[in-house]
Amino acid sequence: MNRKTAWAALAAVLSVLAVLVTPTSASADNPVVLTGFKNYGNTYCLDYYAARAQGDDLDVYTTGCNSGDFQKWYWNKTPGTATLMRQKQSNLCLTMWPNSGSYSVYMRPCDFETYGYMQRWYVAYPSGGGIPFIKNALHPDECLINGWQNSVGIWPCENGNGDMRWSVA
Repeated sequence: MNRKTAWAALAAVLSVLAVLVTPTSASADNPVVLTGFKNYGNTYCLDYYAARAQGDDLDVYTTGCNSGDFQKWYWNKTPGTATLMRQKQSNLCLTMWPNSGSYSVYMRPCDFETYGYMQRWYVAYPSGGGIPFIKNALHPDECLINGWQNSVGIWPCENGNGDMRWSVA
């Protein structure tokens, strides 16, 4: 095989791989979806914008819903599947991180070896239906919550708390 043929074969393989790993709309064969998450408590959407970050903390927050890529998240919609929640704009993942004896929510590079299940989340629908929680896989009794001044944090799940409910938008 000459060099030109080898490069052409490599290019063909890489283009097939790119199609296989690029998320598209969900189907039975491809459960990865791109959606937004709207908080039930304040009707704002989950957002992250790197220029707003405080120091090294890549803060997650809620703000008015829009159609921008800062509010779009790739995730696996298969029930019971712990999934990355990767933001379309930054390609970073939602990450639960230890902070002063509790946990905070930040954006970090998607990396299972470093962050493990701190980057895995469940979109958990209540039994009997209703608006889902976003639960962390490492601590499944902890839910994403819209907190003080629209910051997003992690807190023990409470059924009646609308700030812990997130509709898929």
